[in-house]
Formats: sequence, C-alpha cells, structure tokens
Amino acid sequence: MKRILVRILVGPIAIFLILIAVLVVYGNYGIGRDEVDAIETHAPGRFLTIESRRMHLVTVGDLAADPTGAPLLVIHGFIAAGHASLTPWAPEKLGATRALILPDLLGYGYSERNTTPGDYYTVKSYSRYLAAMLDQLGVPQVDIVGHSYGSAIGARFALDYPARVRRIVFMSPGLYHPRSAAESIIELPLGVGRAVAWYAFGSGPVGFIARYCKPIPDCPWAPPAHIRDTTDTVRAMMLTSRQTPDLDELIAQIPQLSTQSMVLWGENDFIVSQRDAQRMAEALRVRVSVVRNARHMPYLEQPDDVAKRVLDFLRPPGTGEAPPWDW
Repeated sequence: MKRILVRILVGPIAIFLILIAVLVVYGNYGIGRDEVDAIETHAPGRFLTIESRRMHLVTVGDLAADPTGAPLLVIHGFIAAGHASLTPWAPEKLGATRALILPDLLGYGYSERNTTPGDYYTVKSYSRYLAAMLDQLGVPQVDIVGHSYGSAIGARFALDYPARVRRIVFMSPGLYHPRSAAESIIELPLGVGRAVAWYAFGSGPVGFIARYCKPIPDCPWAPPAHIRDTTDTVRAMMLTSRQTPDLDELIAQIPQLSTQSMVLWGENDFIVSQRDAQRMAEALRVRVSVVRNARHMPYLEQPDDVAKRVLDFLRPPGTGEAPPWDW
C-alpha cells in the first residue's frame, strides 16, 4: 500500500518541482532580457546629486508661484515605477491648481540603483534625502501626499522637519501591514527569490506593472522597470526594510505627529486593511476618508473624487476647514 501511495505521489511532485524550476529559470532569464536600459534612457525629469547619489524628480508648474504659497510634494509607494505610478493622475488632477514635486525615491523610478541592502534604503534616509532635495530646489515648505509606503516616508519627514510641512495626506497608509509571504520568498537562494521578485514587483508578465500597462499605449509605468538592476534593487530594499527597526520606531512615534493630517483609504483595499487605516487615524486623532468602490490605489478607480478630497483638505489656512470625511 505504501509503495502504491509513493508511486501516486512521485509523479505530481516531480511535475510540480519541474514547473517551479522552469519558472525560476524563466524569471532569471527575463531579468537579463528585460532590464537593459540605462537610467537616462527614458527619464522625463531632472537629476540632482544628493549625498553622492543620483536622484530623479519631476516638477509640475512654477514651484515658487504655487497659489497656496507652497508646492505639493507627492510621494509614491513601493513600486518600481516610482513617481510614474502617480501619473497621469497627479499632474492632471492635482497639477491643474497646484505646483507639484514628484520625486523618485532612491532605488525607484529613474533614481540610482544599488543592489546591496543598506541603511540608505530606510525611511530615515529617505526623509533626509527629501529635505536635501527641497533645499536644492529652494523650497522651504510643502504640503505632502504620501501613497502606501510613501505615507511612511511622509510621516518620517513631517516628524523630522515639522516646520517644513503644512498639511499631509496619508493615502492607503502602508505602515502596519505584516510581512507577506512574497517578502519571505524573495530571500530564497538559487535564483528563486530573485525570480519571485521579478514576477511580483518587477516587469514580470503577471506583475502589477505589466497588468496595468497592458491596455495602455506608451504606459509611463513600464520604462523604469526595464532599467538595469531593478529587480535586485527591489530585493535589497525589501531586505533592508526587514533588517532595520526604523519602521517600528516610526509607528511608535506617529502619535507625536502634530502636522494637520488626513487618512484616505479605499474601501476595497486588499493590501492596507480597514483596521490598519483606522489604527493610523486613531494615532493621528483624525477620521478616515473612505473612497467607495476603490482599492489600494484609489486615485486609479476614483480619480476625480480623490483629487477633490485631497485638494479640499490641503486648502490654505483661512479659506475654511477641511470637510469632515467620515466612515
């Protein structure tokens, strides 16, 4: 009986292992085939040198002439596309009335790649880079919109430089969600983790960028994912995040944040739960602005609604209070 059972199981197990091997080989082949571009090849904005690292950003409008007196800094989340993941929404919907700064954080978009984990990929370092970027741009103060992981960067910046931030919107705030299975798998050796990172976070055929860009000609999200060392950089950033305590320290300090804040969350968000959005709001002593029929990127499903809520909240002091968005 045992021999029969073994024979029954050996075939499917062997097929499964062969399939995994094929996917791993194809993933690593895809990285070498797809990630061939230099950073400058398609970069739409300009570069600044910050702490000897090459950083990319795009600006919209005249930063010195924003009608509210300070430009709007929009910080992207954990996605290889960087600032491009917020286009065309941010330039079209926010840039119509506000001057914008759209940075690519180190390792994302068209900013410098580094395939080795290090503290240059921590929220503390990102906060410091943004301050130096604003110094070079001659911008003393900003409003902030941070999406997902960009919310963590925005919070860290507001804590480190409170005088430089007037108001801040935390959109789908990615601070509290636990470590995912994908984040554990990307640490696996023998090319397995590397292939998983490409499929999930790079330009792999089933990844979010590929699925989003499929129906869109000249999709602005795609070119950054084809820059050399993108997948290995994504792995380095994820490993850094899990090896350093600065995100836990940030979570503990959120109640100390005095900047006027708004938490905006899509009701169908499968990455940031309702509980996590509420936790963020309670720590900030605010209510949650819920976007109906929207997921983790609510600006994609409800672009006009999200833009109106953001711009209403960021109105300059003296023009009325922000509306009481509620559950």
